[in-house]
Amino acid sequence: IIICGTRGSGKTFTSRGIKKKYEEDNSSHFVKLFHNFDPTNIGVDINSLVLSQSSEVSPVIVQLDEIDVIFEDALKHKNIMDTRTHHTRNKKTLLQMLDAVGDTLNVLSIGTTELTPEQLYEHPEWHSFMRPGRIDYFVRFTKDPSRIEFLTHDQIEGYHTD
Repeated sequence: IIICGTRGSGKTFTSRGIKKKYEEDNSSHFVKLFHNFDPTNIGVDINSLVLSQSSEVSPVIVQLDEIDVIFEDALKHKNIMDTRTHHTRNKKTLLQMLDAVGDTLNVLSIGTTELTPEQLYEHPEWHSFMRPGRIDYFVRFTKDPSRIEFLTHDQIEGYHTD
């Protein structure tokens, strides 16, 4: 999921709300929330830090704030021999991380951005990061909570399947 909205619209707060609601509905479960997980940090390994901790009774939510900045970081030219930035060393390593999150049971990833879904699709170099299976839904927030939109890829202007 990518939550799109202006600053102060509740994007980051939503992860905490999902955690709380899930735990209320499933009292024997405890949700692990990795708030502000930053795959651009040196030495971060999502497999050992996050994904290995997910289970049916203890699902995991991974929050990736400012996901558009993470996309850009993965596209910057870096020394590919430097393995300290495990997930954003290059485009391939970020794609592998997104696939690992998508392939792991009991894990929900929530990216946030101030860009609209249409603005995200204005960057052709980001399309592979957002393909279905890696990112399945977009949520558009406004400061008016009655105007939240849930979108799939084919509902977004600019989406194409190339």
